[in-house]
Amino acid sequence: MDTHALKVLEFELIRKHLADQCACSLGREKALDLIPSDHLRHVQTLLDQTTECRKLIEVKGSLPLGGVTDIRPLIRQSEIGGILDPRQLLDVYNAVSASRNLKAFIVRSAVEAPLMLELAGGLGQFASLESEVLSSISPSGMVMDSASPDLASLRSRKKSAAHRMQDRLNSILSGASRAYLQDAVIVQRGDRYCVPVKADHRGAFGGIVHDTSASGATLFMEPQAVVDLGNEIRELTIKEDHEVVRILTRLTRSVQRVSEPLTVTIAVLAEVDFISARAKLSQEHRATPPTINKDGIVRLRGARHPLLDPDLVVPIDIELGTTESKVVLITGPNTGGKTVSLKTVGLFALMCQSGLHVPAIHAELNVFYDVFADIGDEQSLQQSLSTFSGHISNIVAILKSIRTNSLVLLDELGAGTDPGEGASLATALLNKMRETDARVIATTHYGELKSYAFLTPGVQNASVEFNIGTLSPTYRLLQGVPGASNAFAIATRLGMPDDIIADARVALSGSDETVDLIRNLEENQRQAVTDAREAERNRIEAQILKRRYQDQLESLEALRRDERQKMDEEARSIMKRAQARLDNTLSELRKASSEGQHTERARQKIKSIGDDLQNALQRRTARPTLTQQPTVPLDGPLSKGDVVELLTLGMNGEVLEDQRDMSADAVVSVQVGAIRVTVPASSLRLLKRVESEPHAERIPEPSINERPRAEIQPSISMQKAMDITPQISLLGQRADEAVQNVERYLDDAYAAGLTRVRVVHGKGTGALRRAVHQLLTGHPLAMEFATADAEEGGAGATIVVLKDS
Repeated sequence: MDTHALKVLEFELIRKHLADQCACSLGREKALDLIPSDHLRHVQTLLDQTTECRKLIEVKGSLPLGGVTDIRPLIRQSEIGGILDPRQLLDVYNAVSASRNLKAFIVRSAVEAPLMLELAGGLGQFASLESEVLSSISPSGMVMDSASPDLASLRSRKKSAAHRMQDRLNSILSGASRAYLQDAVIVQRGDRYCVPVKADHRGAFGGIVHDTSASGATLFMEPQAVVDLGNEIRELTIKEDHEVVRILTRLTRSVQRVSEPLTVTIAVLAEVDFISARAKLSQEHRATPPTINKDGIVRLRGARHPLLDPDLVVPIDIELGTTESKVVLITGPNTGGKTVSLKTVGLFALMCQSGLHVPAIHAELNVFYDVFADIGDEQSLQQSLSTFSGHISNIVAILKSIRTNSLVLLDELGAGTDPGEGASLATALLNKMRETDARVIATTHYGELKSYAFLTPGVQNASVEFNIGTLSPTYRLLQGVPGASNAFAIATRLGMPDDIIADARVALSGSDETVDLIRNLEENQRQAVTDAREAERNRIEAQILKRRYQDQLESLEALRRDERQKMDEEARSIMKRAQARLDNTLSELRKASSEGQHTERARQKIKSIGDDLQNALQRRTARPTLTQQPTVPLDGPLSKGDVVELLTLGMNGEVLEDQRDMSADAVVSVQVGAIRVTVPASSLRLLKRVESEPHAERIPEPSINERPRAEIQPSISMQKAMDITPQISLLGQRADEAVQNVERYLDDAYAAGLTRVRVVHGKGTGALRRAVHQLLTGHPLAMEFATADAEEGGAGATIVVLKDS
């Protein structure tokens, strides 16, 4: 990836923000070294990991990455024969302990995080090493007595000798020798215990001199009575030090034996920390996972520059790479947002190809082989380059490397020189880049390029909006609309005399015969852009509805399978119990010697068993439906346009194709709202035949008021269920906004028949949690509520049990 583009697009700041989200130096190292990839599958994997980890964090909380440090230098030290000190061994212990905790966390979340589970397979388990270090090194970094029996024995003997020495020294301080001392205190000189003796009593006191005072009047002497004990303590200390070294060597060798899997584990911990940081950055940016393609298309809706204040930046919509917009020319006033729009597209491409979510309502991005950018004032005093020369130098370098599937961003194309020559040069450059089939966005002030965009296939005008009333930019990007000529309007508002404005208009019309044509084209193009935006919104909404319906349909199928499985299990249980009862009854009959009351009771039992088996068989073969409506056979074939009811969904639809085969295996295509479904013919009931069949019997569709309540309620619940999930996330919302959203959600959940829902409010300051709990207290739909268990989010979520509907 072009390093100049990374610099001018400020990708380094994205790296730093990402590094700030990491839990340890391992992840920070990967974040700061991040380079966008041009491999589509790799990019998709990175994005999927980020998406999965964000969902996991929102449900279960942050990943347990505490205690992870970079122990790679310690592993290398163990491999070359070095000895790790207690503190370093504690770092190794903390790392392997964190690996164990993280792996357990991910395994418990296997359903929500299959990609993370696959990655966690590389996290090693080092139970033996953990146990060795834990039993040998204290949390404060000391080798404990429990590290070995010999160490415990040496320390015990050393302590005993020290006690004996203390007793003897105390007896000297309080005995007849007290008169020879300057003070009745015990001091240490080196590792020997001494007392301060007056210099002129040296011979009378007896012992070994280890130090003197500055004046020479005091000698620090080890009394002769404790010399042997001092020697004993010294010998025990040497043996203790040797034993500690032996223990540390043993522990270091244990690290060395698992150095290879430990190195892999550290690499996985770094990767997991890196993924977690990407997920946290996605939350901070209120970002969305982009859809990627290899068709050279970029579509952004509500895109916000990730380095600007999200509460102040104006979102933009832009499309690049279609047949009409392989090159987009953005015109408009200075400080109107042209450069920000340019950088937003470039930075989104780099972030997407780095596995990062982008702050937009909807984002579809191509995976580019290269991203080039010429943005900002490129003049250099040291190299004697003017602004124009600096831009041209960059563009020449781009032309040498540009190829198909490149993204090129050019700011103020052709600026800094004679306008006529600059416009001509800009046109030639754009033509050259079009030949390579690259995707280009350029900003310019040249009016000639507006005409070029109108007349050249694949080149599209765009502009940043300017409010004439306030004489200020709105920062909105209008694609398909060239920048309007606002110079006359601005000059008039600022008091320019009318006669000067009139002369200027005459001069402009005389010098440019295409002005009126362009103005008319601008107005037509503005209307076309408005219509296209409305169509695009409708398309996106239809896609969302389709995905939601498909998800609900899969859920219904899962419910049906579960119901049938439960019925199978119930039938088997009944059969098993019936068989046991039958065996007991037959045993009773064999024991009976005559026809009497005993035999009659046995016969009644057999009859009861037969009834149970018959009921079980009927329940087993019955077809379960959510609406509990009987399957009504269709009267003859279906025609395109017939209105039918889907008994399994409690909804109406229109037949899309003529259907003559009405056998048990026949399926019918039905349009339900905006969704097309294929269902068994046996699950349909005819409501109304198409108008083109005059002899067909017309069955009017009953109104809501005429239909039985048993038929209406499932339909209402089903419609609610199509739009409801058993969880609502309030992350990033204000307390008052969150309370309103929870209020509406509880109504919908109750109408959909849900009995248990989860409200994800996060931990944070606790303000959201308190607001939610205050709302739930005494709420007419909430039977009870409580903080979620640890595996369901802990203090970051609340479980609500709804009243029976």
